[in-house]
Amino acid sequence: TRTNGMRTPIPVASDVAPRAHFFATSDVCPPATSGPSPAPLLRLRRPLGLWAFTYALLHFTVYLVLDRQLVWSEILKDLGKRPYIMVGFAAVVLLLPLAATSTAWAMRKLGRRWQKLHRLAYATAILGVLHFALQVKKDLTEPLIYAAVLASLLGWRALRKRRG
Repeated sequence: TRTNGMRTPIPVASDVAPRAHFFATSDVCPPATSGPSPAPLLRLRRPLGLWAFTYALLHFTVYLVLDRQLVWSEILKDLGKRPYIMVGFAAVVLLLPLAATSTAWAMRKLGRRWQKLHRLAYATAILGVLHFALQVKKDLTEPLIYAAVLASLLGWRALRKRRG
């Protein structure tokens, strides 16, 4: 467990979920999905994305309920003192419409707007890396690795899109 300078220790079962979220939001590794047989990897996007949303919501709930006992004055103080909480909250807020519209029905109803909306996944990946980096106090190696991998994946996607 870790404390992050807070009263109640928060379990770090969180190490696996952010990695899954990272790859779900980065289009399940664009180099792998642009190969000769991307269908199996593409099918993982929705369940990984929903798992990432569930994890983020639970992570945020643990902070609100277990760590801050829903004492809103404490939560508001934290927002000013710990910017990573605001960044994490922004990521959760952006994940809400993505999870709500992840059904086949929503895809049909929204049409092309669904794709535009789901581009928010890239913003959530960036916010997730930033959330991680801001809360690390000493060794930024791991967050910087995530940032480099995410930048590479987003760059790969931009190049692939530019080439058509």
